[in-house]
Amino acid sequence: MFNTLKFNEWIQSSRIIQIRYIATLTAFLYYIYSEIDVIIVPENSLPLAHFIHLYIIVPILLIIAVLTFFKKYHSIMIYILIFAPAVAAIGNLIILPKLSNINLYLPEIYLCIFWIFTVSGLKLFHAMISATIVIIISSFAILYLSEKEFLMHMFWIFSAASFGSLGAYLLEESSKRIFMNKETLAKLAMTDKLTGLYNRTKFDEVLSNEISRSQRFNHTFGLAIIDVDHFKSVNDDFGHNIGDSFLVEIANLIQEDIRSTDILVRWGGEEFALICLETDLSGILTLAEEIRSKVEAHTFKKVGKKSVSIGVTIYQKDDTNSMIVARADEALYNAKNDGRNCIKVA
Repeated sequence: MFNTLKFNEWIQSSRIIQIRYIATLTAFLYYIYSEIDVIIVPENSLPLAHFIHLYIIVPILLIIAVLTFFKKYHSIMIYILIFAPAVAAIGNLIILPKLSNINLYLPEIYLCIFWIFTVSGLKLFHAMISATIVIIISSFAILYLSEKEFLMHMFWIFSAASFGSLGAYLLEESSKRIFMNKETLAKLAMTDKLTGLYNRTKFDEVLSNEISRSQRFNHTFGLAIIDVDHFKSVNDDFGHNIGDSFLVEIANLIQEDIRSTDILVRWGGEEFALICLETDLSGILTLAEEIRSKVEAHTFKKVGKKSVSIGVTIYQKDDTNSMIVARADEALYNAKNDGRNCIKVA
């Protein structure tokens, strides 16, 4: 299932960088534009064109670029970015009546629409809003200024909007596919292929995070290592395919009893590790006993009855990953030596 919220968080950083550079580049191009005004615009209208291009649009774009550096202002920056093209279009349409040939400046409207969709960094939804505002404003103004050529100008506006929106849609869909592939690869890197549980890589990550959190907030958590008793006999008597099916079945059985916040990992072979968050020794022992008794009472397909031994420990101050794992491993070793099908604490 596609996670829209996670996708937006993932792509946000690249969009912010894009907006920063595009806003800066466009401000520079508008500065050049203002210098070209000196050649094109009649002398009596030059101050107006110069003011709009150099002292209104350039500062707006630079403000957008600066706001990208401040996360708390990103929402404001997006709103400004949505309406900035409309400001540019209105400025253009104010200048047009002063010119003898409006066709020299009208391409700015087409480019503005294309800019919104293809390089602005806006999400497709926001780009649609921005472009719609520009198109509505421009359409009425062009109809008033050049009724004879209105149809042709609207064709170019429609073309710019069509190409731009299609390009923006394809780019967004491509970004979504890249994101989904990245998520799939990340999941595969942290998931045991047989059981679908997390693997040792994810275990190390979660354990490190929980140790850091416990040290910071004085919380505690528990670790249990669960080992299937006499698993070798399953492979020897029934074959490895049945052994694999058995491991999937017992993994599902254990998962039924744990909380959504607990992390169950395939530790390796027939061993599983369980990180129980926000619990004390009594809590993890209760859960471990539920797992042990449930496995003991269960009749596995083709294999019949099996049991598990469990080693349990609780986070202690100044623990490292290796220290807490070593204690749980020691507890499991003691459970094995004490006849199996039992729980020991270290």
